[in-house]
Amino acid sequence: MSKGKGKTSSAKLLDEVADATPPDAAAGDNSAAKTEDELYDTVKRLIGLDADIKAANDTKAAIFATAKANGLNMTALRGVLAELRTDKETLAKKQKAKFEQEELATAYLDAIARAARRAGEDLGTLVATRAGARARGGA
Repeated sequence: MSKGKGKTSSAKLLDEVADATPPDAAAGDNSAAKTEDELYDTVKRLIGLDADIKAANDTKAAIFATAKANGLNMTALRGVLAELRTDKETLAKKQKAKFEQEELATAYLDAIARAARRAGEDLGTLVATRAGARARGGA
């Protein structure tokens, strides 16, 4: 095999191993050679995929950089991508759980507002007072 310029160190090593010719197995028995050839082909394909993956990752990084330069929010974009990558069943479960949590939070807020009215307090004033106490270092 010829050693070409621009090859990764893994590809060069693979070429060197291929160039080293080990002694043949028993005369007429080519099963070892067949196994070695299969191993070589598998490793060669996997090393080729490494280059493809690097190229794809470089392209992906360039797309993200362009999106960021165009003002897109990266956290939101990555979140959308993560949701789109999940399967439909998992997504449906997540959406149902989120809806249930939102319903529960709304029920809690309604109950707190009713209790505040019964106590003769304005919920907005209570929240503002609490926020002011936190800002002053209180509980």
